[in-house]
Amino acid sequence: MKLAVQNAAEIAEETTQHYSSVIRETMGEPISEARAMATSLSSVFQNQKEQVFSREQINSLLQDWLRSNPNLFAAYVGFEPNAFDGRDTDFANTEGHDSTGRFVPYWYRDSSGELIVEPLNSYTTEDYYQVPLKTKREVIVEPYVYSAGGQEMLMTSLVVPVLGASGQSIGIIGVDVLISYFSDVFHAVTLYDSGYLNLFSEQGIILATKNGALEGKKLAEVGDIDPDMLVR
Repeated sequence: MKLAVQNAAEIAEETTQHYSSVIRETMGEPISEARAMATSLSSVFQNQKEQVFSREQINSLLQDWLRSNPNLFAAYVGFEPNAFDGRDTDFANTEGHDSTGRFVPYWYRDSSGELIVEPLNSYTTEDYYQVPLKTKREVIVEPYVYSAGGQEMLMTSLVVPVLGASGQSIGIIGVDVLISYFSDVFHAVTLYDSGYLNLFSEQGIILATKNGALEGKKLAEVGDIDPDMLVR
């Protein structure tokens, strides 16, 4: 009996480690690519006197990024007023821009998989934009609800700041991963006949559990999940 319990614990540990690796790979590659793209853009703004990239070119890069990363829901950049090309007024209320004309395209997949663009929303207040901009550090944002295409979705953002000539933050580049992606992965796992895995964020938000109705809530708000089953 003792051996059986030990074997079960070892299998559970191996399974946990495997899916932890899945999460790291899902998050690791996009943040590395965002970091590389932010470094390239920062280098351009820091060393070039003339504009090298156009808005159209950046939009094409974001679309290509999504096409080559099917696990991503969205890819985007956001720039401070006139920080990209000094032409915000020319682009006010055009496709992918809001009334300010700031370069803030948010490319995402709709329900059919088609790539759609709309301007970022709430960037003047939300952490996904404000935290990397103010700290000049890349961040993985705690899961939050974001509205795209008229639908609200629980997601996490991986965001890197873009720096200007004097080292100041002039914008961000990031990607979004839907929490439902992790839910689908974890819901497919069965340990023995009835065991299952739970996934929580660092601050205790439930990302994946057997009871899907609890996903998106904080662990402190519910009482039927054993914290010892935490997988990060």
